[in-house]
Amino acid sequence: MLNKVSQIFTAVIILISCQIFAEFNYNEVYDQFKSGKAETRREILQNINQQLVDVDFDHSIEFLRNLIELSELPENTAQIYNLIGDRYYNSNNYQEAIVNYNLAIEQIKSLSPHIEEAYAFFSLGDIFADKLQYNKALEYYESAEAVYFKLGEISRRADVFNNIGLLYDSLIVYDEALVHYFKALLFYESIEDKEGIANSYINIGNIYLAMSNHKQSLEYYNKAHLIYIEMKDEQGISDCLNNIGIIYSDLNENHKALSYYMESLEYAQKLEDEAGIATNLNNIGITYKKLGNFDKALQSYQQSIDLSNKLEDKWGVANTLSNMGELYIDYGDYLHGLDYLNKGLEIARDYNFQDLLMEGYKIFAKYYVNMEDYKKAFQNYQYYVSLKDSLVLDSSKRITEIQSIYEKQKHNKEIELLKLKQQHGYNTRLLLYIASAIFLAIIIWLYIINKNKKKEIKKRIKLEKNVNRLAHIVNQAEASIIMTDLEGKILYVNKFLEKITGYTREEVLGKNPRIFKSGLIEQDVYQNLWDTINTGQVWKGIFLNKKKNGDLFFEDVIIFPIKDESGNLINFASVKKDITEQIRAQNELSASEFRFRTMAKKINDGLMIVENEKVVYVNDKFVQLTGYQLEEIQKLEKSDLIALSDKQNILELIEEIENEPEENRNIELWFKRKDGRECCVLCGLTHHKTDNDNSAFYLVLSDITERKISEEKLLKSLKEKEILIKEIHHRVKNNMQVVSSLLQLQSRYIKDQETLEIFRKSQNRVRSMSMIHEKLYKSGDFTKIDFNDYIRKLAHHLLVFYSIDINKIQIVYQISDIYLDITQAIPLGLIINELLSNCLKYAFVGKERGLITVSLNQRSSNYILIIEDNGIGMPKDYNKTASKPLGLQLVNSLSEQLHGKLDITINNGTCLKLTFPAATAKDL
Repeated sequence: MLNKVSQIFTAVIILISCQIFAEFNYNEVYDQFKSGKAETRREILQNINQQLVDVDFDHSIEFLRNLIELSELPENTAQIYNLIGDRYYNSNNYQEAIVNYNLAIEQIKSLSPHIEEAYAFFSLGDIFADKLQYNKALEYYESAEAVYFKLGEISRRADVFNNIGLLYDSLIVYDEALVHYFKALLFYESIEDKEGIANSYINIGNIYLAMSNHKQSLEYYNKAHLIYIEMKDEQGISDCLNNIGIIYSDLNENHKALSYYMESLEYAQKLEDEAGIATNLNNIGITYKKLGNFDKALQSYQQSIDLSNKLEDKWGVANTLSNMGELYIDYGDYLHGLDYLNKGLEIARDYNFQDLLMEGYKIFAKYYVNMEDYKKAFQNYQYYVSLKDSLVLDSSKRITEIQSIYEKQKHNKEIELLKLKQQHGYNTRLLLYIASAIFLAIIIWLYIINKNKKKEIKKRIKLEKNVNRLAHIVNQAEASIIMTDLEGKILYVNKFLEKITGYTREEVLGKNPRIFKSGLIEQDVYQNLWDTINTGQVWKGIFLNKKKNGDLFFEDVIIFPIKDESGNLINFASVKKDITEQIRAQNELSASEFRFRTMAKKINDGLMIVENEKVVYVNDKFVQLTGYQLEEIQKLEKSDLIALSDKQNILELIEEIENEPEENRNIELWFKRKDGRECCVLCGLTHHKTDNDNSAFYLVLSDITERKISEEKLLKSLKEKEILIKEIHHRVKNNMQVVSSLLQLQSRYIKDQETLEIFRKSQNRVRSMSMIHEKLYKSGDFTKIDFNDYIRKLAHHLLVFYSIDINKIQIVYQISDIYLDITQAIPLGLIINELLSNCLKYAFVGKERGLITVSLNQRSSNYILIIEDNGIGMPKDYNKTASKPLGLQLVNSLSEQLHGKLDITINNGTCLKLTFPAATAKDL
């Protein structure tokens, strides 16, 4: 007693600490818990749950844990654990939520099936779905559905099917998602749940949109739209309008799309739905771009990005940044376009948004084509194709895995179904024998009572013993047996009926069998039943009946008449066998087969199944791809079907992996169509061993002919351009060598030393440019040259040209691995030629030895060239603004061309430093 008082005191203290419970009478709650029924306690807990919403988290947890001590019934304890689990789940503490939901399941398992058990399973499914652990989520959802099924909770079952659909939707397994969305829709419709119906329409429309079935998608979005209008649900209306706008945008009906987006935006702004506003603005920007309105598109994109950043929606930010980049590129502003595109791709890489990365590479390829940089265009196009192919391969692998699971389930269901049928047949025959014996005994008994009792007393006792033995057998039979009078009044039932229906014998005797009716069987069926048995014939059929607790179950029923010795009808009897599990097995088998066939029909890839070296199935896409029907393919020889460049074929590949169960292969091959044309396909091949050790092969064919042709065209075009560029550089080099030779020949006839020096300088300048073109056409990269190697060769040429003794004048190189394009290489080569020539000719006059240092390095975004000597130096009164020799004028002019800055330092020699920026994409 003291312990109880202590518990009450503790709970009261907790209640006082929470202001929201100031008016809540805890003593009254405790008394109700102690004396109330289970339903009363459930209502109390539900009321407490509503009040806990705004209560401090720690206080609410402590209050609920103390309340467990007051709970005496497991169902109430389980409900409290579920409430604690909800509190942790809503605060994103998944670990503690999982612990408490499992405690709820443990508490209630002795009362299974129970609503709290199902709720815990459902909540665990939500948690693991949030954690992206889809296998566990699916297991818990299916457990919840099984319990809700037993409890007859139609609304809750619909919620489970909807969540399973969302799970498959996330995995891009659209066929399974569609099946479960339709299941949810059927249940919502049966209970007239408008919100559930509209939500199902939206989900189904989303799947059809993802599958590019715009007609079906639009139909379901419009259905949802009408329901939301009827419900005055403005959020639902806004979402529907946006979705319909997406469809019209896909169909390039851009004015219609814009109209729907604008209307959706108005609702979103009215509701202050910032996520919806951001989505609408992005879609509006896309539509304005299609309509050629750059300014409005840019304005919409920027507003969308601002909102997405505020909401920390990384996908939304990355998507709209990429859209802005493409907008600028399409309008020729490549600098801004590349900037936005790179920002979007950086976010996509950080968060692994594969879909955005794929589209980004595609935009880059388009940009480089516009810039006529076909090598980079081809490189980015390859990145795009690689990502796309990886998604195709994942899809192919998922399809074959689903098919493998389907085959295993199909085999297990067939075995289970066969066993059920065998058992059902045996039980039915047994019950017929038993029933016949019983009613034969009854007829005999009726005959006896009309005879002389004294003369037949011994015979009667014997027959009554036989009847008792038969009655005992009937009560032990695994089937429901009922006997009625001609009006349908129940006179007898066996014990198994009590077990299967939940009714006691006393509850059904004197009643009509219609108490078992579910209301789901047409009245015509019952009329046919009565017409049959009233004419003395046996009626057989299947009923969907209802148990005492409301659960529905299927029964295989035999009803036959009982006649007296004169042939008059005196009673009716029925033998009924519960076949619910058999029906469920049949339905699951049919649903599994339907899902597979729907999936195979809807996918955009060709599917062929080979079992025991025989083609047993091809889908419509395979027929469309090859031109062959199933019957035609089964008659083909290997060489008729396959045309591979390496003389292999699919059937040979099958032989290679036949002894390797669950082996997967992916290859590209050329496939010969019926009309003789060849197409290139990506073939995913999976080998699977069935339970009876037979081999099954699944081939998924994706048509990549257009891609291969495009690749070949791009490669050919790239090769042609490489040859052309190489030839141009070669011819330029040759022409410059001719000019250099002409200058050399002409210089032989010049007597004036000053004029001769001009010719010799010109010859070296031409030589410096000629060397650049020579290196370009000899290298594999026709756009850049290795400037480290170039400077060394140019310096060597000048040493030889000016007959410099390398033992007296030494050149030291401090050059990084730098590659320059031709626009920078030619002016820089001329500058180095001028500066080195001056050093070699003038720096060491009167000196026996000298040192020249040449360095070229990159710092940040600039290149720095330094040519320094320890010679006599330039005159101290040298003035950069004064008149200069032609060589220095040329150096200054070329420095300006490079956007560079030239600095000259005179100190124990001369140091010339040129700083110029690295080339950008715009400069190229």
